[in-house]
Amino acid sequence: MSQYDIGLGIGAYSQRLRGARDKHNLYRVEYDDFDAPGLSASVFYRGASPKQLNFCAELFFLRRTFYVSQAYQGLAPGVKESLHVDLDLIYLIIVPEVRLDDFGKVIARFGPMIGFKVGGRVSGSRSAFNGTYVEETTYANSEPAMLQGDLRFMFGLSLRNFNAKAFGVSLDGYVNTALSSLLKDKPGSRGADVGITVGFYRRIQRKGLFVKAIAPSDE
Repeated sequence: MSQYDIGLGIGAYSQRLRGARDKHNLYRVEYDDFDAPGLSASVFYRGASPKQLNFCAELFFLRRTFYVSQAYQGLAPGVKESLHVDLDLIYLIIVPEVRLDDFGKVIARFGPMIGFKVGGRVSGSRSAFNGTYVEETTYANSEPAMLQGDLRFMFGLSLRNFNAKAFGVSLDGYVNTALSSLLKDKPGSRGADVGITVGFYRRIQRKGLFVKAIAPSDE
């Protein structure tokens, strides 16, 4: 028999974005993350065997809202861009979980978060100039074509309460750091999140996927 948890989570997070390093000092970028926390939602699968090591798979949805102002001025034509962004992302999380006590109530997890852009909108303007020629583009709730999903590394700590009726509640805190940029153009972005999620789950016990049942022969 195998044991695993299937559940839903709701939470809040705070983000901090900054410009990626520009070793040539040709780019300028500023981010405003706003003060209000963002909201998140998730669905998850968690192994719940008595072993010290299990695995978790999670789809984690959130909307990132921020303002970015960036500019490039070098030998090539220059660009200046000012955008207000609402970016919808789903992160795929498949990570190991390590029990820190004998009862599985305190659990650490760590690993990659792979982000996929699933929607959003941008408002603002872009100016591309070459000498005296200037090309202006205005965005008003437009498709965020200049943005993309990013890759992050996360570390989390969970407190879980499980009862005899096969339902449980978890409190999941986490931090992550960005390894790639949300913006396609240079210099791009880096940053980190701090968040907390409340999860509600049901524990399921059934035969494992690779357990073969062999019927007895009548002979």
